[in-house]
Amino acid sequence: MTQDNTTQSGQDEALRDALAAQRNLWKEHDFPAYIGLDVHKETVVVSVARYGRQDPEQWAEIPNTASSIRKLVERLNEEFHDQVLLLCYEAGPCGYVLYRQLRKLGHHCLVVAPCLIPKAPGDRIKTDRRDARMLASLLRSGNLTPVWVPDEEQEAMRDLVRYREDCKDQRLRARQRINDLSGFKINQLSGFHFFTSASKGGARRG
Repeated sequence: MTQDNTTQSGQDEALRDALAAQRNLWKEHDFPAYIGLDVHKETVVVSVARYGRQDPEQWAEIPNTASSIRKLVERLNEEFHDQVLLLCYEAGPCGYVLYRQLRKLGHHCLVVAPCLIPKAPGDRIKTDRRDARMLASLLRSGNLTPVWVPDEEQEAMRDLVRYREDCKDQRLRARQRINDLSGFKINQLSGFHFFTSASKGGARRG
């Protein structure tokens, strides 16, 4: 096995261990509340499922800003007497900023895979509040699948690689357009310079 393969194998094993730890988090600990967050660019809808079997409560809809998240956590700390809580939201374009902020504020957070969220057959009604309540309920029952969350350095490297791939794709498409345009112009010029006598005659007769 080469050194690169050994390194990759070690990274894969570490990733599997990290995911296993996240999956077992709520199974090994009982939290006083499980909070589902339906996160959008401008807003976050919050639902709270208390420990037990009560229906999740609609808690708040707040701006998606660092100060609003901090105030939300302060309110949760007051309600649950500064106990550690478990929060979650779906992986998506908003990234992991919220995850890191919640962790820094002293609570556990999971970013879950949207495609693996259980859905009831025929349930097609989708609203932000329903999504937040569903996340809170499924988080409490342990039926969500977390994704691996990279640290800031890993995320920056991944974004750099994606940007590089996007630039390569754009360069390839631009080169193809230039080639297509060049071929079109060459064909036009070739037709002009190498017009046959028969074609000229046909053109004059037309």
